[in-house]
Amino acid sequence: TWDAIDTPTPGSPNRLRPPAFVRVTRAPHWPTASDNVEVTAVISAGQPISSAALWVDLGDGFHPVSMSGVMTYSAALTYSAHIPAQAESALVSYYIEAIDVLGQRTVYPEGAPVAAERYIVGYVPPPVAINEFLASNTTINQDEAGEYEDWIELYNTGTESVSLDGFYLTDHLDNPAKWRFPPGTVIAPGAYLLVWCDSQPTQGPLHADFKLSRDGEAIGLFDTDARNNIAVDTLTFGRQNPDVSYGRYPDGANVWTFFDLPTPGDSNE
Repeated sequence: TWDAIDTPTPGSPNRLRPPAFVRVTRAPHWPTASDNVEVTAVISAGQPISSAALWVDLGDGFHPVSMSGVMTYSAALTYSAHIPAQAESALVSYYIEAIDVLGQRTVYPEGAPVAAERYIVGYVPPPVAINEFLASNTTINQDEAGEYEDWIELYNTGTESVSLDGFYLTDHLDNPAKWRFPPGTVIAPGAYLLVWCDSQPTQGPLHADFKLSRDGEAIGLFDTDARNNIAVDTLTFGRQNPDVSYGRYPDGANVWTFFDLPTPGDSNE
């Protein structure tokens, strides 16, 4: 039997790819004090998975909860576990660990437990979403300095203006407080906000101190320090093509697609 091996092993036993997280969700996503939370993960692997665990921190450190798995389709399993209801304003952190029969280990999110998923019971996030981004801008649009730089577009899906004072934007989910929005940053209802990702913050207030990687990485919008930097919206993306953006369609929806004609600061078409 021949197979493609993602990680070659010259001089060592051949190993198929380690566990990979296809999709991870929680329901309800923003729980109240009366809600039990179900965390579900679709995991694929080159070898059979020997164990999957949800590690939960309710304020006294991380403790494992075994996840039950059900075969849903070839080469992927759906695992789930529950976090019991917590008091109002409680901070809950969690991550998932999957180990295959060869001992290959993968965690979600990448960088866990430092980059664990978190929620505050009763927290209501602002209606702002990462709506579109361009990680390789060579001809599309120029910043104030006349340079073609990468950018991230935010969209206010709500009916009222949203202040982003104290909020953060990052390209490393284990470092949520990487770039802070300047005071007075506001998005009107139904409006768009463009942040240049060029590592040149001296060029203007909306120039982040990081660049995007066309080879793929993560981006995230995080709440203020006072709200424990809860993730408002995050995305992990793969390799990108020059002058082709990736965004939600329609604006603010859960479906992501590529745009041959990027629309910075405007509705995704």
